[in-house]
Amino acid sequence: MKILHITASYKPAFVYGGPIYSVAALSEALVKTEVRSLQSVSSHSLLYNVEVITTLANGKEELPYPSGEIKIVEGVPVRYFKRWTKDHSHFSPALLW
Repeated sequence: MKILHITASYKPAFVYGGPIYSVAALSEALVKTEVRSLQSVSSHSLLYNVEVITTLANGKEELPYPSGEIKIVEGVPVRYFKRWTKDHSHFSPALLW
């Protein structure tokens, strides 16, 4: 099963509080479940294929990652995109595309 989480911000942008923690905890648990299933099943089919797409938002600053590239954060593939606004709208045309 392919799971795509789309969220306005993600680790390490902890300035936004709770949603980052909950989405990260869910994503990390799914990835750990995927690894355990690969170890216990002889076939190489994935139980979950998890990816997060988000913005580079970190308050009024941007996270120091290249836009559009995948970073592995705590085992979770995360693709960060540049945002146009620096407010809570987090508008990102690249993420929409």
